Amino acid sequence: MSRPLVTTNDTTDAAHPVVLGPLPMRTYSRRQALAAVERNFAPGPVVPVAFVNAHTMLMAMKSEAYAETLSRFLLLNDGIGLDIANLLLNGHAFPENLNGTDFVPDLLASTSKPLSIYLLGARPDVVARVASVIEREHPRHRVVGFRDGYFRKDETPAVIAAINAVSPDLLLVAMGNPLQEFFIAEHLGALDCRVAMGVGALFDFMAERVPRAPRFMRKAGMEWVFRFMTEPRRLGHRYTVEIAEFLGRVAALKVGQWLHGRTPPIATIGFDRRADTAAEPRFGDRTGADPHVGR
Repeated sequence: MSRPLVTTNDTTDAAHPVVLGPLPMRTYSRRQALAAVERNFAPGPVVPVAFVNAHTMLMAMKSEAYAETLSRFLLLNDGIGLDIANLLLNGHAFPENLNGTDFVPDLLASTSKPLSIYLLGARPDVVARVASVIEREHPRHRVVGFRDGYFRKDETPAVIAAINAVSPDLLLVAMGNPLQEFFIAEHLGALDCRVAMGVGALFDFMAERVPRAPRFMRKAGMEWVFRFMTEPRRLGHRYTVEIAEFLGRVAALKVGQWLHGRTPPIATIGFDRRADTAAEPRFGDRTGADPHVGR
């Protein structure tokens, strides 16, 4: 079953809309974000969800194609980097840190609807372990299928067919940024699911292949510090060079605000379109209304 994405400019949700660089976002509390996702488990077009941290935002600043892709998603803030950017550019931090590694378990624990779930991504042993963890810790929900993320391009139709054969309420895609968002966006019209969510390293965390930061660090948006300490060789460039570049680009946007009295053109960070034209978010929805708005 194919469901095309329906876009909207409705901004009547209680969460305040903001623009960060090239991306339209909302200042959700955790409760509001959970409710926004849960409302979209009703029948209708697929709603794509992505978690945006400093690494994701930097990629969007450097790639117009990625920014355009993310602008079609329901975007949730992840980490202190987004707080810093929002504080500098819009005068306030986000109400809460909505990192996906905590948000997805919270969603499974809080939703009133028993969900069918399909898992896509990670290594075969890891995704199988995650299926067992979800069924043990959240027995109200059913994992109706899973497969690893190591498949050839010519195998993609079979992967989509396997997902559609079970029509899951929730599709979790753990392929890393930006691949998972491009995958979801490219196949959005062909997927038969309710919500398709890019979850990055979630499966590795849930399978306990990678340790989590202490809760106080996660709540403060500082999990990146813990990850840097535990995986310095793999993540060193991201959490040093990339963080510096991200903060530099945010500072440049702030200077543009001072000079122009508004968010400067995205051309200052490599685009030809203006950041302030992205203020109206576009998301998939069931009825032609914003998926953030209660029905």
